[in-house]
Amino acid sequence: MEEYKKYFNLICYMIKNNFNQEFYSISQEIKRKLNINFSTIPLFVIFLIYQYSFVLLLLLALYQVRNSMIFNIIFGISMICNMILPGTIARTSTMSISKHPWIECLQMSNLNKEVTTKIIFWVELVNFWIHNIFMEIISLSLLIIKFKFLGILYCVLWIILVSLIFLRTLSKNSHLSNQTIFPITSYLFNIIFSIILTYKLFEIFIGSLNQTSFSQLLKPNQIDHYIIIYIKKLISVFTNQVLTISVIIMALLVLKNLIYIFLKKVYKINEMKIVVKLFNKYSDYIKELIKNFWVYRDLRQIFNIITKVDVNPLLLIFPSGIFFIITSCLYYFIRMESHIKILISLVFISWVTLYQYNSFLIQKIPIFNISSELRNCELIKMSKHSIEELICAKKILLCLFSLPILLCVWSIKLLLLSVGINPIILALSVISDMLMCYVSITLVLKWTYIMPNFTWKNIFMIKQDNYDQQILQHFLLIPGRLITLFFSISFIFVNIVKIDFSIPSLILYFILNIITLSALLFIMKRRVRDEVKRY
Repeated sequence: MEEYKKYFNLICYMIKNNFNQEFYSISQEIKRKLNINFSTIPLFVIFLIYQYSFVLLLLLALYQVRNSMIFNIIFGISMICNMILPGTIARTSTMSISKHPWIECLQMSNLNKEVTTKIIFWVELVNFWIHNIFMEIISLSLLIIKFKFLGILYCVLWIILVSLIFLRTLSKNSHLSNQTIFPITSYLFNIIFSIILTYKLFEIFIGSLNQTSFSQLLKPNQIDHYIIIYIKKLISVFTNQVLTISVIIMALLVLKNLIYIFLKKVYKINEMKIVVKLFNKYSDYIKELIKNFWVYRDLRQIFNIITKVDVNPLLLIFPSGIFFIITSCLYYFIRMESHIKILISLVFISWVTLYQYNSFLIQKIPIFNISSELRNCELIKMSKHSIEELICAKKILLCLFSLPILLCVWSIKLLLLSVGINPIILALSVISDMLMCYVSITLVLKWTYIMPNFTWKNIFMIKQDNYDQQILQHFLLIPGRLITLFFSISFIFVNIVKIDFSIPSLILYFILNIITLSALLFIMKRRVRDEVKRY
């Protein structure tokens, strides 16, 4: 307890020092011109009255129209802007944190790096509230106006949420936060959070949909009428769920701290050491399973840098997309939806999961980028191997990381088989899943082929991106977006339209999926051959 009191006093001293420093110039100017000796606190009070007088008038005006649509629009805009604000301020604050004047002083003390980082983060958080309370007080006041006495609880939750967004963004973007990594705690928290959030989102957005017949939907102005009713119902459901979601978020934050205390403080478990050992066994198992030198080499390189990249090692073994798929399907099972509706919805859900997961790996782990090979490309050309083998190995590795997602999808489809789904439809859907996986991997890898390459004239120099390459990268996003659009239309259709799909129509749907994905794969394969020749 004495130790925490020392930390608290240190934080208070640092905040007071920053506070006095900011108002020193103006206090000296007033003393020089008016011969009045103002302390910092009265100056700050005058500053608040001057700054918030307009806000008070605005809130009084909004109170008069609290039951109108204008108030709801302003309320929504204010909440969205003030939720974005802490993340934006935190990203700008990270530039000054590395050169924070207190860092060197704290590092010369008996405090370790973890405590030093936390102290600086807490000081930055208090400074954020001092400097930006002008904006946040609007949202806090609107919450009280809208929800009355219940709004006080929402204000407390809002302050906690904004503070967490600020600290999370600050921790993510600051190099100081890389000193301590807790992969098991963060993974368990993210999994539990994603499960609850996914179920609530499906309950709000999908549960608000009223199924109607296709002929009814084609009537004049029926679509506009349907959208208006859906939006009204969505607002009503969301308003009723706000308190539940807020309580869940608070409970999860408490749970995260309990998990951290249980693993770190009670049992003194070194989380990263356990995860690295698990990943090492996983890579050895892959080596025995797949006799491919390039795959094992890339795995070992990932193992060597895994503690230095912004990726939780557990996500490579157990992708979080698995729990997203399970939760979404669980929602349909609880509602006793038809197996055809679940099957078509599962196509869209699995495509989004595979595409997002592979894109995430490409962006976060440089090994998957062909330009990370540097001059190895030229060395490979002088050996008996080829660049195609190198690229193929990266595809195999991405397939291995995506395999748990596919196994999860196929397990759910086996459950659907037990409730009466046609085996031919199941077989076609499995083929479609494999093609989706391969197409998503090919699409996300494709943009790396037009990235920097190397020539004998300057083998150590990475060629910079030019304007043409940036345009090409945007064009490469088009196929993935078209596929997403196609699957999303079918997803929305089965959730809105009340229609009985016959077995031939379902077979036709999956055959169309297979033909479309195969044609796209064939076109991309021909293009890849030309692009690989650049290396």
